Amino acid sequence: MESLWKDLRYGVRSLLKQRGLSAIVVISLALGIGANSAIFSVVNVVLLRPLPYTEPERLVMLWGEDPNTGRRNYPLSPADFMDIQALSHLFAGVAPSRDAIYNLTEQGEPEQILSYRFSADFFRVLGLQPQLGRTFSPAEDTPGGPRVVLLGDRIWRRRFGADPSIVGRSLRLSGDSYQVIGIMPATFEHPRGAELWTPLALNPATLTNRELRLLRLVARLQPGVTLDQTQRELDALSRRWQQEFPKSHAGWHIRVVSIRDQYVGEIKPALLVLFLAVVLVLLIACANVANLLLARGTMRTTETAIRAALGATRGRLIRQFLTESVLLSLLGGLLSLPLALLGSKLLLGLFPNNISNLSIPRVEDISLDGTVFGFTLLISFLCGIGFGVLPAWQASRPDLDQALKQGRSGNVRTTQTGVRLLTPRDLFVIAQVALATLLLLGTGLMIKSFLRLRAVDLGFNPTHVLTARINFSMDRKYAPEAERIRFYQEVQQRLSGLPGIVSFGTTNHLPLSGWTAIRAFTIEGQLPPATGERLETEFHIVSPTFFQTLGIPLLKGRAFTAADTAETAPVIIINEHLARRFFPNQDPLGKHLKFGPGSTANNLGAREIIGVIGDIRHESQEAPTKPEAYAVFLQEPP
Repeated sequence: MESLWKDLRYGVRSLLKQRGLSAIVVISLALGIGANSAIFSVVNVVLLRPLPYTEPERLVMLWGEDPNTGRRNYPLSPADFMDIQALSHLFAGVAPSRDAIYNLTEQGEPEQILSYRFSADFFRVLGLQPQLGRTFSPAEDTPGGPRVVLLGDRIWRRRFGADPSIVGRSLRLSGDSYQVIGIMPATFEHPRGAELWTPLALNPATLTNRELRLLRLVARLQPGVTLDQTQRELDALSRRWQQEFPKSHAGWHIRVVSIRDQYVGEIKPALLVLFLAVVLVLLIACANVANLLLARGTMRTTETAIRAALGATRGRLIRQFLTESVLLSLLGGLLSLPLALLGSKLLLGLFPNNISNLSIPRVEDISLDGTVFGFTLLISFLCGIGFGVLPAWQASRPDLDQALKQGRSGNVRTTQTGVRLLTPRDLFVIAQVALATLLLLGTGLMIKSFLRLRAVDLGFNPTHVLTARINFSMDRKYAPEAERIRFYQEVQQRLSGLPGIVSFGTTNHLPLSGWTAIRAFTIEGQLPPATGERLETEFHIVSPTFFQTLGIPLLKGRAFTAADTAETAPVIIINEHLARRFFPNQDPLGKHLKFGPGSTANNLGAREIIGVIGDIRHESQEAPTKPEAYAVFLQEPP
């Protein structure tokens, strides 16, 4: 221990003698280690931190997949759920849920809360208990049952100051009174972004319905059952559905995915590529530092020779040089911590909730915690050993006779024929160039992909467009369609008169949001496809000024007007993709589409196609455009 302390003191004096060189090394390492720590802080939370469930490796989510539309994450129908629940040899439990939105109007400003409706056994399937209170009872998970709610930890702290007495009290959600029965742990967020949960209360009359696709299923596998086995048996069930229910399940397929892959499956490749890039940066920095230390070792040849002549062993000399390199690396690691904090904030500032249009789960938990600090310490120590071992080995074997005579350093070596041999410094330069080339190639490909995404035509102009979401309380004041239309007209009148607002429109699905609705339709006067393909399209409800507000081009026909009301003939506008696919070599104007049941109580019958607009991107920049149909708000209030 005493000799190590001597090595440290000698190393500090040695580094202080060459402050410029030491500063360059520390800064180079701080940048490389800081970048790695910043990315690791994200990787740690997203990929490495365990999920807050009992035996999460046995949890899966079940989705419908329809090759006709290309969608892979379809909800399932109540009848589908009943068939899957009957597979008790595969599943220890299957729990349904569906999305919901509530307006919270107590204790502060009114706020729209992303919520979910869970079945009573959902938390049993997950293997999770609340931190306060209890979960839903079977009696509460029935139509007309008591209105109860579970709060997430984040909203509990943000809106109610983490007051434990909130359990047992009542809240006003979308105009109704709900009793708070529990507070979920801070680690629980399922699905991503949800902050409160109410009972599903599935209507028994829907349990035989095959077309009402609204349930998202989470299941716990029986012990010993694998994903592959589950997928094979669900494939057999899918084939049976296709034969028994060709109208609703033509081409239909069930997809099983582990709950971890559900959370991180899309973002995982992007994070790993980003992490690999910063590791290459750190390796280049280490190679550069190793070259500097090799040069520094050459300058200290005489000093090393004297120490060796006085009896210092080679191991003693190596330890001294490694002590100095580790000391430099630890200083770089210490300096990297504020850089890592800045880097992680910059990363999340550039991509608030997403990277490359992919949502980052648990983004609010990303911080420089003990795990990240330990990673920084470990990588600093390993870097110190990594870039220091070869310079230490090289400097610990000086040519005593030549060094003491201050002759040639012996670093340039040749063969008997005079051919110059590669030195360790040459090898590090070669490694630096190779790594830098690899990094530049990867960077070039990423920039090319980024520019390609920037060049993608969104189909609309997002410049200077602001958005806001309004959630109607459908079972109270705004249940009648006339009330929703009146509200919309008043909002339009007020906003249109404000300075700076050029145009104002409404829609039930914002472009690039990923949210949409699928409606089946038939073409009046045409027979169904001989292949049995079900005609489906994304279905949106907009105001007459929606296309004008977003700058969506009208390719033919006319746009909606204020004259298109519930009292006039029903009309529809389609996108170019739908026109090409279902009306090849035809003029779609004047044709009539008849849609399946929607949100309106009126039977509007067949709708005349009055216009064709350009394709816009609803799912993401990368996703291909799909058939889309637009109804006017005044004829079908959402």
